[in-house]
Amino acid sequence: MTEPTDEFDHPTLLRFLDYWRSKCREGRLPARADIDPIDLPDMLPGIIIIEIVDEGERRRYRFRLFGTAHVEFNQRDLTGQCIDEVFGPDDAARTEATYAEVIASGEPHYWRTNVMLPGREFVHYERVIVPLASDGETVDMLIGMFIFDRIEPAKGS
Repeated sequence: MTEPTDEFDHPTLLRFLDYWRSKCREGRLPARADIDPIDLPDMLPGIIIIEIVDEGERRRYRFRLFGTAHVEFNQRDLTGQCIDEVFGPDDAARTEATYAEVIASGEPHYWRTNVMLPGREFVHYERVIVPLASDGETVDMLIGMFIFDRIEPAKGS
């Protein structure tokens, strides 16, 4: 597996990635059942779990868990909803392409960005998404850890 640790150094994300790696056994991906929330109590607010739903030729991504940090960030709970139902077409396509990359590669994906929330402040966030596979091979879920930080406006702005 690739080592995205060269790309980021946030201690919580590194701990999350180390935890996921510890669940990979003999070259097999961990299953959702291998992930125990008791092992990650301080990370739970930043975690999302995404179920991969194949609908014939169409693949959709449904939020099975939407941590409280995500609820606060998005100002709504998206648990049970699909990405294409809650994101605009461009954001949904970009997110789905990233998830498809993780599914195809079986590798972690790291990303960081700053976003301006309408009527609110800038927010910096970093995240790592990793695959899960019930059978150890075929990715059927994704789990991600997000870190959200508000960016204070510069004085005099």
